[in-house]
Amino acid sequence: MIDLSFVGAHDARLPQAAYLALAEADAVIFCPSNPYLSLDPILSVGGLRRLLRRLRVPKVAVAPIVGGRALKGPAAKMMQEMGHEVSPLTVAHHYDGLLTGFVMDAQDRISPNV
Repeated sequence: MIDLSFVGAHDARLPQAAYLALAEADAVIFCPSNPYLSLDPILSVGGLRRLLRRLRVPKVAVAPIVGGRALKGPAAKMMQEMGHEVSPLTVAHHYDGLLTGFVMDAQDRISPNV
């Protein structure tokens, strides 16, 4: 089982310019990157998740998983090793209430009842 931690992230602080940029943002887009290795280190910086939850702008992630495979890199392998289904839905759930929208490939379409 994989367990990731980002030493020092909780004590780290965003630069003032980042706070200003987020305060003026019309939207926040989470690129289709590995949520565990690319985005979690950033989201682990002290207070960022809380700040993002308070923002009243669209926050949309683009799925890095298409058809059960990562677009690039080890995201699918990591999901398997952590015991998660390799799917865009797993990625959406990983963001734990941060998002107001999620973009995934048409081939990964799910039932509207899910």
